[in-house]
Amino acid sequence: MSANSAAFDHVNGFRWRQGDPSLAESEARLYDLGVLRSVLEESVEIAVAVAVADARAPSRGLVGSFWVSFGGQ
Repeated sequence: MSANSAAFDHVNGFRWRQGDPSLAESEARLYDLGVLRSVLEESVEIAVAVAVADARAPSRGLVGSFWVSFGGQ
């Protein structure tokens, strides 16, 4: 299984609002996807901030140009 397939399975398995009788299934699915998107964006921001901090540490880290090409940081 590829990383994309595994991630897709996780996304499809996330059901926070699906099954809520006050929402249509399609509405609940969109709500769940919105939550996942928000959390993913926040997770990426945190990971980039940690990696940038590590790169600035005197004895460790990645080359700064990598982060410029990856995230515009």
